[in-house]
Amino acid sequence: MQSEESGKSRGLIINWDCTEWFVTRPPEEMTVAGLQALVDQYVGTQVSPIFFNPTSQRTAYASNVRESFWDNNEEVDNSLVRNTRLLHERGIDPYQVWIARCREKGISPWLSMRMNDLHNTDDPDSYIHNSFWREHPEYRRVPGSKRPYGDQALDYAIKDVRDYQMAAVRELLERYDPDGLELDWMRSFYHFKPGHEKQ
Repeated sequence: MQSEESGKSRGLIINWDCTEWFVTRPPEEMTVAGLQALVDQYVGTQVSPIFFNPTSQRTAYASNVRESFWDNNEEVDNSLVRNTRLLHERGIDPYQVWIARCREKGISPWLSMRMNDLHNTDDPDSYIHNSFWREHPEYRRVPGSKRPYGDQALDYAIKDVRDYQMAAVRELLERYDPDGLELDWMRSFYHFKPGHEKQ
């Protein structure tokens, strides 16, 4: 579609969650060709750009700044952990493959990072949590609260929280070459202690 004001083509943005592809695909598709097929389904459509999300509390690639989904999860047997581990063992970085395939097919590749992931906060022992979140309950919006979700979000007023998240931002931009990086503050929208948001 085209904008009458600018004359520039506009398309649809697809935002791929950091777990969706790995959870919904069989191990047989954990190959370069299997990864490329994700991008290929959008060739010739109005989709561009595609936003790929490599990280929530954990990453779907071998990170130097936080745990991947398979790190310290040897006892976990589900498709997310199995498939991300399988790709790693095969030496395949899905985001490098997806970015390269997008460029090859004329689609703009972006990365998207959740800035405060709150999945499974009703279960503090869930495999999906990383050690930073587990080991620092004092960094949460409402320390000591047993209520899940918003109370368990990290408090960005704390410098260690900002530094921790910025390390992930830096790694994504140094490791990959996307056309852009979305900092997703909306997927989970609690970021400061209650009553301190304006401050």
